[in-house]
Amino acid sequence: MEKISVLIPVFNREKFIERSINSILNQTYQNLEIIIYDDGSTDKTFEMIDQIKTTKTSNIEIRRIAGIKNFGVAYARNILLKMCNTKYAAWMDSDDISHPERIEKQLKVLDENTMVYCTWENLKSKSAGTTRGFATLLFPVNKEIKFPENMNFGAEDAIWREKMEKVYKTTDVNEVLYSIDFHGDRIGSWKRKIDKDWNGVYNLKDLEGLSYEEVLNKYKMEYC
Repeated sequence: MEKISVLIPVFNREKFIERSINSILNQTYQNLEIIIYDDGSTDKTFEMIDQIKTTKTSNIEIRRIAGIKNFGVAYARNILLKMCNTKYAAWMDSDDISHPERIEKQLKVLDENTMVYCTWENLKSKSAGTTRGFATLLFPVNKEIKFPENMNFGAEDAIWREKMEKVYKTTDVNEVLYSIDFHGDRIGSWKRKIDKDWNGVYNLKDLEGLSYEEVLNKYKMEYC
C-alpha cells in the first residue's frame, strides 16, 4: 500500500485542530502520516497537537514542525512540501473535516499523472460545493512547484494549482468526502470581503510594509 502524507498548515486553531486531526486518524485507509506546520501560533494550538500525539490510539504518525514566526499560509505550505518524503500527499485545512473514506476513495483514481479532487460540503448547511475545493486535493508531490510567498492575500493556492495543472491531469470523486467550516475567523472569509471591497483586485500598495500577521489582524478587525 502506498503511504500518503496529509499536509496541514495551522495558525491559531486551538478550537478546531483536534477535530481536523482526528478526522485523518479515523480514515479507513491507514497507511498515512500527518505533517503539521504550526506557523507561529500564539494560542494553545501547538500544545493541543502534542497532546493528541501522546493520547492517540491510531498508528498513524503525527509529525509537527514549529515555526517561530508567522509568515503566512504560502510559506507554511512550502515548508510542508519540503518536509514531505512520500510520492503522494493530500492537503487538509486545520479547521475542516475529512470524511472517513476520503483518502481511500481518492486513491482508487489516483496515479502519478493525476491530481484528485472530491466534492465538499458546507459543514453547517450540508449544501454541496459547486467548485473544486483546494484542500480536497490528493496529488503527486512535486517539490519544484512552490507557492508564491509574496502573495498571501488570496491567490497563492490558485497560482500553485495553475502550475500543477500544466504538469498533471485532474479528476474528481463525485461524492461528498470533505466538510468546510465557514466560520467567521476563517482566512477565506475576510479575504473575500477584502476582495469585494476592492472590486476584485487586491491593492497590494495598501499592504506595503505590513507583515502577513499585521494584515491578518488589520482586516479581520475591519471586515469580520
